[in-house]
Amino acid sequence: MTTSEAHGYGMIIFALMAGYDDSAKIYYDGMVSLYDLHRSTINNNLMSWVIDPANGNSDGATDGDMDIAYSFLLASNQ
Repeated sequence: MTTSEAHGYGMIIFALMAGYDDSAKIYYDGMVSLYDLHRSTINNNLMSWVIDPANGNSDGATDGDMDIAYSFLLASNQ
């Protein structure tokens, strides 16, 4: 179980690491896949706040979605 905020932090870290570590892209792509699997129940463009396979998806959390969006900007420049 985790949250979109923690997931966003990880995506930012891997996007930044991609300039220094070739395997960072593999991990980043895996995190994007997890993001795709756990979309918000309110807005499908956002990530579910709580990522808990036992209880399904939930609504979103702005801070997690902003971190994820920032990671996409960083990754696009790698």
